[in-house]
Amino acid sequence: MVTGCSPSRDRVDTNLGVLRRRIEEVKTKEMLHRCCRHHQLGWGYPGSTTTAQSSDTIPWMSRRPSCATTMSEGFELACLIFGNISVAVMGGSLLLCLTSLFVKFCLTR
Repeated sequence: MVTGCSPSRDRVDTNLGVLRRRIEEVKTKEMLHRCCRHHQLGWGYPGSTTTAQSSDTIPWMSRRPSCATTMSEGFELACLIFGNISVAVMGGSLLLCLTSLFVKFCLTR
């Protein structure tokens, strides 16, 4: 005696389909939340949250950066700045040397 699916089985299949779609929606929302969190929080510095967020949802919000961390970030920034300036100065010096050699060889002919 083979009969069609019972109404309860159809209801279970329908509920499973709805549950699968909902799980996919939640996964997508979580992925977007993880990917776009730095846009919502600015640069991610402590204290740059909106009033809707609490320190419970973002665990690192309650901690302040230590003095060593702040100094190392400052040192890193100074290295980047002076590194860029030194590359520009060295590049300009090389360009001047090559230009002077070119002019010297052109005038001696």
